Amino acid sequence: MKKENQKIYSILNNIHFETQLLESLEWDNESLSRLLKFVFQALEENYTEEFILQKIKENFSEDTCIIIKEMFDQTKIELKQEVNYEN
Repeated sequence: MKKENQKIYSILNNIHFETQLLESLEWDNESLSRLLKFVFQALEENYTEEFILQKIKENFSEDTCIIIKEMFDQTKIELKQEVNYEN
């Protein structure tokens, strides 16, 4: 598993992001499960961030898409900090 994907999984399991996602999905746990399953599968299959975000926007909501984008952005920041720390 790629390090970036591990970070994303970790962030997705963060209670803060989970709460935001649930709120964006109108507190529908089934939709949250479908969303997470989609994101995990898409990452495993190496789909691009743009593709993933577009599908989330189409199948869930604009708000959900924004939250997932924030998650991707946070992952990039954390990975960059790790690289800087290692150097």
